[in-house]
Amino acid sequence: MQKLFRRLPAVSFCASLALMTCWVAALATSSAAALPSNCSQAGQTVTCSFSSTGSEQTLALPAGVSSAHIDAVGGTGANNGANDGFGGSGGTVSADVAVTGGSTLYVDVGSNGSNAGVGGLSGSGASGGAGGTFYTTNEGGGGGGASAVQTCSANDSSCTARYFGASEPRLVVAGGGGGAGGDDGCSAGSAGGGAGPPSTAGNCDSGGGGGDGTGGSGAEIPACAPAGGGRGATPSGAGAGGTSDTSLPGQGGSGPTGGNGYPAGDPAITSFGGGGGGGYYGGGGGGATNNCSTYGFGAGAGSSFAAGTNVTYGNDTTATPSVTVSYTIATTSTSVSAPAGGVAGTAVPASSIGATLAGATGHATGTITFTVIGPASSAPTSCTAGGTAVGTATVSGAGTYHPAAAFTPSKAGTYYWYASYSGDGGNQPSTSSCGAGMASTVVSRTTVSRLHLSRHKFSIAGRKVGGRCVKQTSANSGNPSCRRPIKVTVSYTLNGASTVTFTVYRMASGRKVHGKCVAMTTANKHHKACTRWIKVHGKFHKTGKAGANKFVWNGKVGGRALAPGTYELTAKLADGSSKTVTFTIVG
Repeated sequence: MQKLFRRLPAVSFCASLALMTCWVAALATSSAAALPSNCSQAGQTVTCSFSSTGSEQTLALPAGVSSAHIDAVGGTGANNGANDGFGGSGGTVSADVAVTGGSTLYVDVGSNGSNAGVGGLSGSGASGGAGGTFYTTNEGGGGGGASAVQTCSANDSSCTARYFGASEPRLVVAGGGGGAGGDDGCSAGSAGGGAGPPSTAGNCDSGGGGGDGTGGSGAEIPACAPAGGGRGATPSGAGAGGTSDTSLPGQGGSGPTGGNGYPAGDPAITSFGGGGGGGYYGGGGGGATNNCSTYGFGAGAGSSFAAGTNVTYGNDTTATPSVTVSYTIATTSTSVSAPAGGVAGTAVPASSIGATLAGATGHATGTITFTVIGPASSAPTSCTAGGTAVGTATVSGAGTYHPAAAFTPSKAGTYYWYASYSGDGGNQPSTSSCGAGMASTVVSRTTVSRLHLSRHKFSIAGRKVGGRCVKQTSANSGNPSCRRPIKVTVSYTLNGASTVTFTVYRMASGRKVHGKCVAMTTANKHHKACTRWIKVHGKFHKTGKAGANKFVWNGKVGGRALAPGTYELTAKLADGSSKTVTFTIVG
């Protein structure tokens, strides 16, 4: 079998591991963390909407969120049973408030009062007061329940014990409107007070407007006696109950709860007061009368409150209590870096592959996934599919991360690096660039060089001396002949770790036939002589490291010793790189 020769193209080897970093980042537009069903995201802003359920609701804030915008709408006070006295509107509050990332907000959305005299509910305990009831045509309207957002549960007594104190847990409260006074069959009931900032004074019979966090007075009723309308709550106190010409006053607000209208089921009373609105403080209930020339008195509204900045107060016109909480998640960017050069078969250390996450909060979590694409002739235009997953890194805030494992390129060529950050509830996902400008590593093929034998000529003729086969001398020439063993050191150099296959070829004479050197036969014995290299059956392998390598060879191939002759020892790598050295064995 002939040995085939071919010229291999020269490949430059970049030994430098200087880092080449790509800082262009493509930002994703959606959060990786699943949002609650009542939340949506547009860009960096997450908005969560709550409606009235009669029970407390919660919102878990992502780690790293430090502020939120809250819009709250309180419940509307109800009309009276005859629908000729009108309840006051609920308050509206808009504010930016400080929050703690990773904590839970407790959301209590009030409900509207009922013209059956039932006060609007609020999970925060800021329910509207009940309107006085007996006849369905002259019931006082129930007060609207307040809508509130706070940092602890209103169902926890240790939380409500902090109301009105230095550690006030309520961030925003939108007061409920006061219920209308009942119709006594002679005159329409008077109106309940609105929970927004009162702009005009009421009359002696209408409920007072609720005060707001700017310090507006809630007792917007002229000084007159008796004043049957319930007082609106102020930022510093509950509204008083309305007085009555027959000494049948409404109940004053109690803490955040609106006062009840007077009375409840007294058949001697011909008209009934409205229920006070719930709020930061509750509004007072309306008084009642049994004088047909007079009518039931409206209730006061609850007060509103906000512990934040950019606060605005107003009156609701929709009669739809609600709470909306919005917060902004951090915009992140991811860049990836890798060695500029490498060698096929040699691992690229994990420590030299880096992804830098910037813009993330200090509490950022999630995962960075590393992907390498190649070898390829050009940068990919899509990086979300294909490639080889190198590993992941667990994120803990902004910083530079490395994959858990190294990457070993199997072939020469250019490899392109891509990193993607999963994002979390408080941080947007992001990826490194894809396409032109990607970080890349140019991998050279593994090459073998400096193949060398410690000796190039071996004499195997020997004589037996003391049970050993030694070199023949004049002194031992009469001893029995023997074959001396071969012991030679083979050394070689690799530019990268690889398995080296060693084969041996024996030189033999031949004849040129049609440009080839073939075995001599009777037919071609007169042709021009040439040298043939015939492969010796068998081969052996050595695993080499990057740099200098050596081993001791006994001159055997396939378990058989080589006969005298001239030989070539060839070291060859899987990608074709090879080196050859010649040696001779004499008998």
